[in-house]
Amino acid sequence: MMVLGPNGRNGKFKRDYMINYETNSSPFYLENKAYCESIERKASILKSEINGYCNSYGFEIDVQYSIKMLAINLKILKAQTTRGGSIIPLDASNNQSIEIKITGLETWINLNAGQNKLKRFFSSKKIRTLFPSPFYCSINSEINEQFLEFFVNLLLNNNVTSFSIKNGKGKIDIHPVTHSIDPFEFINVLEEQLLILSK
Repeated sequence: MMVLGPNGRNGKFKRDYMINYETNSSPFYLENKAYCESIERKASILKSEINGYCNSYGFEIDVQYSIKMLAINLKILKAQTTRGGSIIPLDASNNQSIEIKITGLETWINLNAGQNKLKRFFSSKKIRTLFPSPFYCSINSEINEQFLEFFVNLLLNNNVTSFSIKNGKGKIDIHPVTHSIDPFEFINVLEEQLLILSK
């Protein structure tokens, strides 16, 4: 791939990450660009493969990297949705989410949690006491109170809508996403706790 070197001349080198920025002077674009660049910086430290796009309306970023024996795939999405008005939209809102997929977890835990009032109704009394409505949780075995407290805080502080671990694979959906939620830090904290739990 041909890119401009630091002195402005063409230089040849390979990047392990690339986001296509559709440059615009819009303040919405500048905000989206700043966020995407922060993800790009963190991804480059982890030697990740990253690709996606960024424009005034939102972005879509795919990141793949490894921690120890774990393979991690992040999909970070922001899209503008509109409603009403047949010709001119009456209302527009930003919809930002993160999907995390993890493989290679060495844990005996099978866990399923999220936000669903009907599934909460079928959760145990202990779970309903620990997890605020509308959260539900099912776990294949007894887990100590310290981990459950950590897990409840992880769900609440990061707007987790669904979380599952089964047969060494994890899938987490976060929505809505705020700029204070760092998906890389989220994964680090989760990996540390699961490592402690599996000992």
